[in-house]
Amino acid sequence: MEELIIVSKWNNQNFTGCKPDEVDKAIEEAKRFYQEHLDLVKSNLENYPKDEKFWKERINEYSGILKGGFEAVTFEEYRRREKAKWVSGKVTEIIEKRYYDALNCLPPLNYTHDEYSSWFFICEMLTMSFTNQYYYDKKRDKYYTAVVDLYDRNTWIDKLLKK
Repeated sequence: MEELIIVSKWNNQNFTGCKPDEVDKAIEEAKRFYQEHLDLVKSNLENYPKDEKFWKERINEYSGILKGGFEAVTFEEYRRREKAKWVSGKVTEIIEKRYYDALNCLPPLNYTHDEYSSWFFICEMLTMSFTNQYYYDKKRDKYYTAVVDLYDRNTWIDKLLKK
């Protein structure tokens, strides 16, 4: 029996996994969890008004999750939605300093260079296998970044620049 994932319909946030016969119970738990957090954040807004902007953002987030509701999806569907949310295929040109700041921030993942380019991935994933890639095109003398899927070569910057 395949396990399902309870996710927010509003933002695909993953709440928990469950068996198909436990979906209704897991959805009720998700509703209760987010309602409790919403109530807590509302009281924090009253008790800590100095941080009003932060608490209002949390209130909007939890309210949106609760209003949108929850559903059970397969892991493959959850992953497809996350990829659509994070990996847009948009490549952004950046300045050289940003490239080197990223290179020197954390140990790079898969740092590669040849006569045409140099590139690497940030070793911390945004979620699953999605992370930032940084790319230097030596021929054009331009620097780029994009959110890519490490396991899908078609999302990498060199492939996107050729399109």
